[in-house]
Amino acid sequence: MDQQRVVVVVVGNCLSAAAALGLTLAATSVAYGQAAAKTQEGQLEEVVVTAEHRTEDIQKTAASVSVRDGEELLDQGRYSLEAILQDVPGVVGGAALNPGGVGTSGTDNVAAGITIRGIQSNVGGGGNLTSTPTSVAMYVDDVYSGVGGDFDLNRVEVLRGPQGTLYGRSATAGVVAIHTHDPDLGKVDGFATVELGDYELRHYTAAVNIPAGDTFAVRLSGNSYDREGYISPDGGAVRTQEGRVKVLWKPNDALSVLLGYAADNNVTHQGGIDGIIKLTSPGGTYSYQNTPLGAGKNSYHQYWANIAWDFGPATLTYIPAVRTWHSTQVGFNRSPLLNFDEFANTPEDNFITHELRFSSKPGAKLIWQAGAFYFDNNLFNSNYFADYPSGAEGDDTVVSRVSRGLGLFGEATYPLTDTWRFTAGVRYDETKVATAQTYVNNTTFNAPPAFGEPPNLVTLLVNGQAGARSFVDWTYKVRLEHDLSASNMVYASVSTAASPGDVQAVNSVPSPLAQYLKSEILTSYEIGSKNRFFNNNLQVNGDLYYESYGGYQAANLDVLPIPEFGFRDVVVPIEVYGAEFELLAQVTRNDRIGFNVGYTNAHFVDKRLPVPGTAETFGTFPGEDAIPGVVPLQAQLSYDHSVNLPLDSRLTLHADARWLSSHYEGQVSAKQLATDAAYWNANARDPGEYIGDLSATWTINHFSLSGYVRNVGDNRYKTNVNAQDLIGYLTATPYDPRTVGIILSLKW
Repeated sequence: MDQQRVVVVVVGNCLSAAAALGLTLAATSVAYGQAAAKTQEGQLEEVVVTAEHRTEDIQKTAASVSVRDGEELLDQGRYSLEAILQDVPGVVGGAALNPGGVGTSGTDNVAAGITIRGIQSNVGGGGNLTSTPTSVAMYVDDVYSGVGGDFDLNRVEVLRGPQGTLYGRSATAGVVAIHTHDPDLGKVDGFATVELGDYELRHYTAAVNIPAGDTFAVRLSGNSYDREGYISPDGGAVRTQEGRVKVLWKPNDALSVLLGYAADNNVTHQGGIDGIIKLTSPGGTYSYQNTPLGAGKNSYHQYWANIAWDFGPATLTYIPAVRTWHSTQVGFNRSPLLNFDEFANTPEDNFITHELRFSSKPGAKLIWQAGAFYFDNNLFNSNYFADYPSGAEGDDTVVSRVSRGLGLFGEATYPLTDTWRFTAGVRYDETKVATAQTYVNNTTFNAPPAFGEPPNLVTLLVNGQAGARSFVDWTYKVRLEHDLSASNMVYASVSTAASPGDVQAVNSVPSPLAQYLKSEILTSYEIGSKNRFFNNNLQVNGDLYYESYGGYQAANLDVLPIPEFGFRDVVVPIEVYGAEFELLAQVTRNDRIGFNVGYTNAHFVDKRLPVPGTAETFGTFPGEDAIPGVVPLQAQLSYDHSVNLPLDSRLTLHADARWLSSHYEGQVSAKQLATDAAYWNANARDPGEYIGDLSATWTINHFSLSGYVRNVGDNRYKTNVNAQDLIGYLTATPYDPRTVGIILSLKW
């Protein structure tokens, strides 16, 4: 397909601004079993969420919560996790790629790529394929790190700030909770959607709901996504095949049993033509080089249940889940100084989780919940590097790891008066990690031995007591909230969250090195307000926060110059302060305007900390105090207009624009800045970006024709910058180009 000549009439959903500002439709609320309060046509709707494990109006939830509606995301062509989260204040990033190498097989926890309020996930040690606990906890259908969070979506809820009490493990920076559609008793319905676009995009998704009597229903859904790469057709190509079955049995109003199975198979590519940014002068331009095509494959399988039983005094909820992940990848690196092939394999990565909750009955004066969460992961993987073109063994790591965690939690909200409420919660987490890891270094990998001399292989074995660690963390939350009126609320909270530690061996010279990641505690102070004005035609929400993080892990510092890698771990205190503001206005019956802005100042507190095993301080590596990859200021403006047409049809138009302020996309060292600050800043620092999207939808009866233009200005700015002064260039990933597509949907 000639990408320069593709012209598509674009379409989108009428209330996208609601999604852009944390709102869903009343109809969406009804779809997951909670009828929203009726409002007059042309007003803002009440939105029901389950962010705090109970059903409530989002405007009555005393926390920073945003919601995206699944149907609107589909109509706007927002399929990837990064696109879903792109306009949430204080959030950057999306699904993580493989954390350990150059291949693209992914990671067993895609939340590693999400940053909320400047808090990034830890990075595994260099040469290591094993992922580390993330800073954001992602749930799909109430299953931790669940499967199938990109199709047949009901809604996506984003909770900003630590959520350690209720969500526990890895909810240090916040939570992304994805909810897909559940079976619906009593009616047959479904949908089928075909999306076609440039870059040979072929996207098909469908679902059908089949009831059997008044107590039983099944929902079947599937998804197929296939497109070429954005730089070259093969390099960066993506193919996904997914399916899900949900079975609901509800014999009476007191008992609900949901059983589910989900599968996800992915094929991605790396290589072909890789984008390289030359650093020959400030503001260097993209150049390209050919690299052998590598491929990554991974597959998920998940079985789970969600059992809710109202036994009188309280409601019991039990969510067991079993998930498996398998991955293989072959990747290639070609550069003036580094030439190697990578072969990675994860034949076993099994997760078992159990969550048990007891909660008070709806409408009770004292609102409480208590429960337990159990996590069990058994992992085996290997990662092998071979020199090119000799094929000589470089580094080789084989890991067998068992991680188990138990969390006990409780939280309660009590009304002090008719307008004042107080919430307190506490959680205990214990995590145990047992690692058996063999790491082999070839110290002659980059300096071949004399003729006839064998390579020098150095092996480190980490197991037994050296590979076992236990982590115990206590976290808490206290909150005070006050109703100024029926439509206006203010709140203040102090909350904490913990991320468990880990044990890993990493690449180092002259021999491999064992590193121990400590558990981390983040403390957040927040005040906020939620408001509706002018008879539900204007919504204004905002918050201010300060976060102190005593144990941010900088676990992937390369302390030796290329080509000899040597990685070290440093625990660095950081602090973050910022503000978030969201506005939604129903200007007329057919016009809606949305605006949100997020300010995040995330910076290192003390860069004088020594780097173990070296004479350097941490400040040698990041030349600036600001944490790279964090956008200080993000703003988004959206406008929606709807028009009634003949034959009882409707045309809805949507436009939005996002602005990202100047920020470092990659880490620049103090040495680089001292040598030529203008040179490095021009290439590693983004000057600020504008991105615009357009969409429109024509709807008649059960049929809709939609389409979109994403990144209207084709702004391919630098992302994921990696600066290396000795190599003489930096690598980067260009932002997704302008894409266009049409979407045909049939609902019944």
